[in-house]
Amino acid sequence: MDITFANRRLEKYGNNFTLAQRKLGNERATKYHQRLGEMRDIDSFAELETLPGNFHPLTANRNGQWACDLDHPYRLVFEP
Repeated sequence: MDITFANRRLEKYGNNFTLAQRKLGNERATKYHQRLGEMRDIDSFAELETLPGNFHPLTANRNGQWACDLDHPYRLVFEP
């Protein structure tokens, strides 16, 4: 799956693990890169719900968006 980022800062963190570690901390940066890697490896959104990390669709004012867990209480929110 192709990934595009909402802003340049998130893209930099996604492409540079060392920068992400410095800005987000080791645990969150590790989970961020792990979740991005999992999303890159799948072929369709139907496979997301079977992955670890609690991938799930959001509702109400976030309808059409998805989320997955990083480190509590942080989540990665994305759109298909």
